[in-house]
Amino acid sequence: MNQVLHDHSNCSLIVRNVDEAIVKALKERERRHGASAEAEHRKILEQVLLQLAKKVLCQVLRSIPNVGEDSDFERLQEDNTTYNYLLDTKVINPFKPS
Repeated sequence: MNQVLHDHSNCSLIVRNVDEAIVKALKERERRHGASAEAEHRKILEQVLLQLAKKVLCQVLRSIPNVGEDSDFERLQEDNTTYNYLLDTKVINPFKPS
């Protein structure tokens, strides 16, 4: 099997027709960070394309803090009942007046 390796170390990217507000924001960012325009552009591309990769659903669910009681998250119905999705049943809500 032949594998072709590409050397991308000298690749260039040209972006045309950039809105003036974006240009101003980039120049301000360069000034704040004391970096060249190209360095800032590379950093932005790296952050957006490489570091902010989408998380898998299980990672997102694991990151949710374990706080509150199950009853805190029950969905209240208009008819003075609560639907318990875990038990698949309706339960009368004693805290809501009839």
